[in-house]
Amino acid sequence: MAIIASLSVGTILLSTLRVDSPYVVIFLATPIIGLGIMSQNLVLVVQNAANVLEIGAANSAAAFFHSLGGALAVAVLGAVLGALLSTRVDTEIDNGLQESDIARSASGLTDGTLPDLHTLPDAVRNIVESAYGQGIGEVFLIAVPFAVIALICVIFIPNAVLGNKSGIEQLADIGQDESIEAPTAVKVS
Repeated sequence: MAIIASLSVGTILLSTLRVDSPYVVIFLATPIIGLGIMSQNLVLVVQNAANVLEIGAANSAAAFFHSLGGALAVAVLGAVLGALLSTRVDTEIDNGLQESDIARSASGLTDGTLPDLHTLPDAVRNIVESAYGQGIGEVFLIAVPFAVIALICVIFIPNAVLGNKSGIEQLADIGQDESIEAPTAVKVS
């Protein structure tokens, strides 16, 4: 339970991420540890719940939906980040330049492309880094509800006793029990 909670807490911590955040390593480690440990436990849940004759299909389905969910999250949050960078970050840069009394034409940020940070003056570089840090933190803020939903879903997974037989032992039991028929292969012609 604490592991999936660390995923939710870590996502909340990452939503506060800014360019000058002092504990970035802790902010990053917390959800990574939670997600890494939780993923293996969910695979174990799938393997324990599946019939031994269908364990390959169950593992494949779990891996497929894990990959699909990751790809969908990257696509959606990447699109959100792109939208944030094109609007809000540009506004943050304009506000920062005005506060620093730097003309946009003198800042090196006139062509609308991604700036090369090491070629910018220090004052302008700090403004750009701060604006991007703000945008990335907001993307994690959008991910917080999904982490909380994951926490709630994992909390409500029913407890089950883990199996104590290997797949070979389970197959041997099936072979001895004539009331259970193993699926037969279908010949495709």
